[in-house]
Amino acid sequence: MLGVIELDCYNLLSEDGRQRLLWFTAPPGSPGAEQLELLSVVGTQELSVTEGMAP
Repeated sequence: MLGVIELDCYNLLSEDGRQRLLWFTAPPGSPGAEQLELLSVVGTQELSVTEGMAP
């Protein structure tokens, strides 16, 4: 629905290397930032069919 979202990825490792934190972000004002903003709205929509309405 949104297509490919281009993001930056930051990779943080613990001292012993057993744990990893991946942090994905898009630069402000970029197309990726706009797509992430739209994704936050799309994920909260109620798409169920209500009684009496055709599917």
